This record gives sequence, C-alpha cells and structure tokens, in this order.
Amino acid sequence: MKNTVVLSADGDAKQLKRFKGAWKKKKRVVALTAVIATVLALCIGYGIFDHFVYREEIAVNGAVYARSRETVSEIPEGSVELGYLRSILHRNIGSPSVDFSGTNLDEKYGGCGLYQDPENEMVIYLEDYGGFYIPFVLKEYIVQPETP
Repeated sequence: MKNTVVLSADGDAKQLKRFKGAWKKKKRVVALTAVIATVLALCIGYGIFDHFVYREEIAVNGAVYARSRETVSEIPEGSVELGYLRSILHRNIGSPSVDFSGTNLDEKYGGCGLYQDPENEMVIYLEDYGGFYIPFVLKEYIVQPETP
C-alpha cells in the first residue's frame, strides 16, 4: 500500500486528481531528464574516446601520414620511390614512431612500395597489389630517437 492516497470520508476526489496530475508531470520530467542525460553521456564519451579509433597511418622520413579514403589508379608522373613498408603494427592506437612502418594496415601491404610526388610532399602513395595506389596525407612530424 505504498502508492495509495487516502481520501477523506466525504468522498472528495480533488486531492486524488491533483496527485495524479502532479505525478504525470513528474514522470515526464524524469523521462526527459533521462533522455538528455543519455545523449549528453554519449556525446562526452565520443569526445573522450574518439582518439582511440584505430587509424591507418604510415611513418616515412620523420613524418606520419594518415590514410585518405579514396584510391587512385595512377600516381602522379615523376613520383619517386621512397622505399617499401617494412613493418605493420595491428590494433595500435598510437601513431607509428619508426620510419617505413605502419599501423592498423592489412598484412598484405607489408613490403609494398611507397611513392611521393616531388611537387606535393603532403601526400605519399602506398602501392597495392591490386594495381591501384592508396594516398596517405601528412598528419604530423615525429621526432626520431637518435641511434648511437
């Protein structure tokens, strides 16, 4: 009998109607607050954990390049071969720190050639055995540890 309202003996139902009306308003406020809190928690969670997404990146010549979504069938004329992709780390949330290494790429790209257009040093191209190239756009420069 927790949620019962005791009516007076004269049978006046005004108190019950007021109680029901107030309770309906409270339920709406509680439901709306829950929805707003959930949306807010999701937005904050996305903002905090967005940088943990596994990004496909390559480190070449002291710079980190992030994968661009499109592929190209030909690289620009006059592009120079920089070398080949020597190692790939999987399920890595950090950027590669060693030259000619990649993170979160498919294993098939190990040993594939890397090319760069001398006129546009902001983009490098990873050769795919399927006959196309994957562009990677400059993201940041890295500091290489000195070797003795």
